[in-house]
Amino acid sequence: MIRTLFYILFSQLLLVGADLKNYTIAVCTTSDFEGAMECKRKILRDNNLEVFIVKDKDKKFKTYYGSFKSYDKAENTLTKASSFIKNQKSLVKELSYDLKNMNNKNPLFIDLNSLNEKSKNTNETTFAMKYLDELKSISLPKISENKNKRVTDNILKNEPSRNITLYDQLIIDVNSSTNTMILKGKLNNKIRNLQTYVVSTAKKDIRKPTGEGSVTAITLNPIWYPTQDTIESFKKRGIDLPAVVFPGNKYNYMGAAKISLSHIVDGKNTFRIHGTLSESTIGSNESSGCIRMKNNEVIELASLLNKFRDSKNIDNIKVYLK
Repeated sequence: MIRTLFYILFSQLLLVGADLKNYTIAVCTTSDFEGAMECKRKILRDNNLEVFIVKDKDKKFKTYYGSFKSYDKAENTLTKASSFIKNQKSLVKELSYDLKNMNNKNPLFIDLNSLNEKSKNTNETTFAMKYLDELKSISLPKISENKNKRVTDNILKNEPSRNITLYDQLIIDVNSSTNTMILKGKLNNKIRNLQTYVVSTAKKDIRKPTGEGSVTAITLNPIWYPTQDTIESFKKRGIDLPAVVFPGNKYNYMGAAKISLSHIVDGKNTFRIHGTLSESTIGSNESSGCIRMKNNEVIELASLLNKFRDSKNIDNIKVYLK
């Protein structure tokens, strides 16, 4: 009888435990803590629930918005969340622990590999705690816009391109006379030069794209689809170029990355910023209209643009060719 009663009580406890689920809204996943902090700042601009940063078992930093006891409450909050949260393709996530309780131990940083261990004075924890005062000031609803602006300006002053997502707009300015490209960031109607690259631009005797345009796609290790004119041009040089040139092919003239542009010349919309197979030509006028870069630099540029696009919008990247 006692044994039977024990099993009944034990089963009920299991059922109760099964109902103790916790939910949150997963917003950002980044490879570094600074990226998670940027995500947190953006969330706190227009939302009033607590934001949590977790270092997960995959060593990635996860930024979560809110802690909920039911899926429906989390889902309802997501439908009313800011456009930034929705633009990140955020989703409701079930967790096996309570975010609020865990963050009482460390308000900024959790390592899921050591949730059951006593708090340790690790370098990562020390690094995370450096942001505590800034986090508290950002969280206060009465903080002035001027103070927010000073915090942002201080961040950008040290490493302007690394904090690419803090800008309102990116501008790519290409000068074919000097064969230089400048990546600029616009914030609060002020424009800052972020990176300068030496590039190759169009030959002097061909019609090249000019004026304002935008970025339509960003691709690492791109496949190249040469035009029929390009295939015919290669044939004259004794090269049978395939219709589809895959990454790593010795004839893939896109190099390590390509950034497709909206510019149109004579009805053709095939202009890109891309890598090259011959970096010794960088700095000269020798392309058919595209802008060519060193492969390591085009990867850097594409990565910066991807990071900005994921946080803001690809339409906020403008390209000026002259």
